[in-house]
Parts: sequence; structure tokens; C-alpha cells
Amino acid sequence: MGMEQDWWVREGYYPFSAGSDDDAGYPHPGQVIKYYRTQKQWKRSDGKIGRCRQKDIAGALGITESRVRAMENTGDGLNSVARRRLLIELLGIPPVLLGLSMIPDVEKATNLGATTRQLDMSTIRWYQSSLGDSWELYYTGAAPNLPENLANKIGHLRNIVPQVTSQQKTLLLALQCRFYFLAARVASDQNDQLRATSFLLSSKKIANQLNDPDLIASTHFWHGRMLLENNKFAQARTELSKAMQYAPQLQSLQLRGGIYLEAGLAHAYTAQTASEKKFTLTLFDEANSVLKKSNGKQIDDSYIKVNAGRYHQFRAEALIALKQPESALQELEYAEQHTSPDLTRRRTYIEILKAKAAVDQKDYIFASYTLREALKNCRSIKSDVNISFIKEIVTDLSQTPYAKSIEVVSLRKELGL
Repeated sequence: MGMEQDWWVREGYYPFSAGSDDDAGYPHPGQVIKYYRTQKQWKRSDGKIGRCRQKDIAGALGITESRVRAMENTGDGLNSVARRRLLIELLGIPPVLLGLSMIPDVEKATNLGATTRQLDMSTIRWYQSSLGDSWELYYTGAAPNLPENLANKIGHLRNIVPQVTSQQKTLLLALQCRFYFLAARVASDQNDQLRATSFLLSSKKIANQLNDPDLIASTHFWHGRMLLENNKFAQARTELSKAMQYAPQLQSLQLRGGIYLEAGLAHAYTAQTASEKKFTLTLFDEANSVLKKSNGKQIDDSYIKVNAGRYHQFRAEALIALKQPESALQELEYAEQHTSPDLTRRRTYIEILKAKAAVDQKDYIFASYTLREALKNCRSIKSDVNISFIKEIVTDLSQTPYAKSIEVVSLRKELGL
């Protein structure tokens, strides 16, 4: 069977090789298990969360790692329906891919015409689940192949959307738009602004087509955040002001709170008069009010994760911009207390902000030590945008009496400054 004819590819799943013998007509079960395992976030016995390993599956199934390897490589050990069901439950695999539900009637769907095809709901649920898992992989810094995985999913959705019914088309377009947000976020984090902008333009087109306030506001939100990270503060403020116009009507409290936080930060960097500085803090008060309304719910379809830790982190950065480093360091202590240890990106950024505030307070030794630790984390999670921020702070350190110290000279050399 040619790859273009495999029903699972037509349904938008990953292009697995075809199975054989008892799995003829289905994708190779071992490949399916390996693919979903590497996409899955797993909470380990030490409380840490990371990408699911063969060791984790072995423990869950009560078998050895070598048996898991054989299962993934050759499909051995999958004769038991009970084991397949357990793997489906553990890894979030659509049952149809392991032969435990009916194959979609592709021939019938094709004959109905490209615009009247009814997509299997398990496929849609898989995309929804995959989007959430992908965001978790991004936040924890445990996904070196995330850009490629996102490109595959976006490509699959683009192929599926023209073929489905109008009701499903709306749902899938919204999903595609949200995948674009994450793809833009990842590209921006890797300092690929051209690619990030391209993703955001694609999301904007879909959001306007659907006339969905949450999606339109999200497009402005992510664009504003990208501009902030590139020190284009005035442009960021303009973009986030557009997002704020939608804030009162948004379904997502996380998005609403995130917009106020980002807008507050943009205003902090551009505030000149006393009234402008006062307005900056008013925006943070609005964000805090939204946070209280969310009743501790830290995630929704926006995947922005506005919580107490995020609030204190943004307020701290705003205070640094407003030349109040002492107050900023206090906020950063609160941010650290309220940020989960597995959120590597956020905790690393908190450390970078501590270093920035320390430089402003002339505590150059603490700043240098903190930047070195943050740099290690940034490299492990491939956060080029934060490495650029570290370079800015090291450049500031180079203008201080501590410039010729071993620590600063070493940092400059390591960063190519």
C-alpha cells in the first residue's frame, strides 16, 4: 500500500509504516507506541516531569526495558488486547491506530466529495490532546524535536481541513490556529523572528476568517510578546493595546490576564511621565483581579498559564524597567515560590531577571554567578532569545568596575562578546 493511500495518513495521523501479519491494514504498532511515548509528558517517581522514557513504560507494564525496545522496534509483545488497551490509556493513543476500533471508511468519505467528509472524532480529540502535550513539552524544555513535530501536525491539519464538513472545518481551523501560536512561540524563542512572524500571519488569517475574539486577541498577544522580547517596546505596546480591546469579552481568563501582564510590561518600558508609570501598575492590578477570578485554574485553550508566579515575574520585570530593583527582587522571590520546579523556561527567566536587578544594585558578583547558571539552562532548552538577554546584561557588566573580573571575562568569552 503506497504511503499516500494509507488511511491513517489521510486521517491526519503521523505517516507510520504499514503493519504486517496480524496488523495488516493498520500502522506498525511499535512505531505508533514509540511516537506517542516520545510525545508524552510523564511524571516520574521523584516528582519531576519530562518526556516519557522506555524505562517509564517498562515500569508501568511490569516488563523490562529490553522488552519495550523490542515492542517498539518489531511489535513483539503486543498480542494481548489488554496490553494494547493499557498503552492506549497510558500514552493517549487513538484506539484505531492499535487496531481496537473500526478503520474509518475512507473510500466512502472520498466518494462523498472533499467538502462533505466526516472526520473520525478520535482524530480531533488526538489533535486537541497533542496540542496540550506540546505546550507542556515547550514549558518544561523537554522537546528538542518540537519544531519538526509541530510542522508535521500543522501540515496534516492543512491537508485535512479542505476535506471535512463545515462544522468540523471550524473546529479544525481553530486548532490549526492554536498550533500556529505555539510554532510562533518556539520560533521566537529560537530567535527566528522571520519564521515566527510567518506563523503569526497565518494565525491572523484564520482568526479573522473565523471572527473568533479569543483567536484574534491571541494573535495580537503573541505578536506583542515577540516584539517585547526583541526590545521593540513601542510596537509591542501598540499590538497589545489591540489585544486589550478584546479583553472584556474573552472566554479565556488566562488569555485576558496574560494580555494585561504583557501590556503592563510594554507600558513599563515606554513610560516617561508619572501618570504613565501609574497606569502601568494599574494594568498589573487588572491582571491580578483576573487571576483571582480564575480560582486557581492555570490552563485553558490559550495555554498561557497565568498564575501567581507569572504575575510576580512580570511585575518584577516592570519594576526593573521602572528603576526599582529592590522591589523587583522581592517580587522575584515571590515568583520563584509560586513557579513549579518543572517549568524550566520560567524559572530560568526568573534567574536572569534577578541578575538584571542585581546589576542595577551594583551586586556584580551575584549577577555574574546567576548569569552563568542561567546560561547553562538556556543552552539545554535551546532558548536563544534568553541567551540574547544574557548577552545584554553581560554587556552592562562590562561597563562596571567588575568588568575585568575572571567571572565577567569568562562570560564574555563564552558568549562571544
